Amino acid sequence: MRLFHGKEWSGAWDGICLFLKETNSMKPSFREKINQFFQFPKISLIIILTVAVIIISLILNKVGNEFSLLAGKQISIGSRFFIGFGIALGFIFIYIYTLVLYRQSYFVLVQKNEKNLELLDEVKKKLIEQTEMEAELKRNYQIQTLLSDLLQISLLNTSMNEQLDEILNKIQTASWLDMKTVGCIYLTDDEDDVLIMNAFIGLHQTQISSFKRNPKNLCLCGKNMGSGKDGHMDVNKSRHVPKNSKEKYEVHYYLPIKHGNKILGILNLLLSGSHPINDKEDDFFQSVVDVLAGVIGQYQTDEKLNKTVMTLRAALGGTIHAMALTVEIRDPYTAGHQRRVSNLARAIATEMHLSKDQIEGVRIAGIVHDLGKISVPSEILSKPGDISLIEYSLINTHPQKGFEILSNINFPWPIAQIVLQHHERLNGSGYPAGLKEDQILIEAQVLMVADVVEAMSSHRPYRPSRGNQLALEEIMKNKGLLYNNKAVDACLKLFLNDGFQFNHKFDIDRYEESEAEIKSY
Repeated sequence: MRLFHGKEWSGAWDGICLFLKETNSMKPSFREKINQFFQFPKISLIIILTVAVIIISLILNKVGNEFSLLAGKQISIGSRFFIGFGIALGFIFIYIYTLVLYRQSYFVLVQKNEKNLELLDEVKKKLIEQTEMEAELKRNYQIQTLLSDLLQISLLNTSMNEQLDEILNKIQTASWLDMKTVGCIYLTDDEDDVLIMNAFIGLHQTQISSFKRNPKNLCLCGKNMGSGKDGHMDVNKSRHVPKNSKEKYEVHYYLPIKHGNKILGILNLLLSGSHPINDKEDDFFQSVVDVLAGVIGQYQTDEKLNKTVMTLRAALGGTIHAMALTVEIRDPYTAGHQRRVSNLARAIATEMHLSKDQIEGVRIAGIVHDLGKISVPSEILSKPGDISLIEYSLINTHPQKGFEILSNINFPWPIAQIVLQHHERLNGSGYPAGLKEDQILIEAQVLMVADVVEAMSSHRPYRPSRGNQLALEEIMKNKGLLYNNKAVDACLKLFLNDGFQFNHKFDIDRYEESEAEIKSY
């Protein structure tokens, strides 16, 4: 008698082997399902036992029915117990085996999850660091770009106030600063010991009036920033957050603009309350005030230099004035000749579009071009009538004598050479060296035309005036031969088209004007 047919035993055994094999070599997805099932051991045990009881009941029922048919009697209770107990042990064995596999799989998964979590945390940290690094690089690029723009502004050929206004506007356009377009730049006034507002942006007229002069070192919000002179203040007060302020600004900068130990001014900016405060921003503003210090310091240095140059040139003008008077005192009949020649020569040089330096050199040389006549006896200079050959030779030495006197003075123009060459002629017939064409300075070529025209137009002790007409005919006749073509054309245009004339009545006025111009250079 067999309880099971051969095929049923074989099928049951194959099923158990297959189950154990599948359980031992479960794929991760299947193991995860089992792990979820065995996360609650008590509940899973009850479910397993319930399934086992149901299966045992079905098996015993089938076994009992088959046994009754074969043996003609019912299976005993003891037999049923042993059969059920055996099946139950099998299920318990399967449960324990599966639970052990679950535990192993569970710990493996836990370890993997922990590693994955650690890896995920590391990836998050790297992403955060990369994001922060990118933000930092972007901010540094923005800062460097803005500083570069400020440096470009400092190189513009504009006034200091225009540059300060442009710098404020450029700072205001930086979106990352979150500036509410309110700020100003003060400059120190050493004489009155007060801060003067030289540039501002976004201020109301009442604020401008209140803070135009700032003797008490006040921020635009009204906070006292220190009591020292010339803008000295507590370093810790350079940045502050006003309390109980009715204004909408919450971060204020009050930064000294320094050149060495001297404070040149103050940069006062108001930023929005949402704006974060950080040390790198402080570094940026320090760079801004360094640029401002360079701009202000350069303009102040230039101003001092210009004043020094003005003083020196005024002294030079006084020296030239004294030289001109020396000649005129010895030769009163030619008083005003040098001034008139200087004015005409300057007008000709301007009409010829010579450079500013060349025009000024012509003007200065014209004022002293006859300085060498101080070596000629006054009796010869003021002698009426004809002069002898010897006397004429003495007079002709005045360009060389003038050169010897002027060559010891360090003029910014070739004054001595111009004076030496003003009696040369293009064809070499002049004196003292008989120079030709390009050997003669262009300034001397201009001066010789003006000297000839003025000399022929004016009265001399040895002859009356010949008039402007004859003087112009003289230079026109010898144009290109004795005199420079362009200089002659310019002189003719001045007299014939522009109405230039020697007004003897206003000689003194014209001289005073020339003296003022000398002092202005």
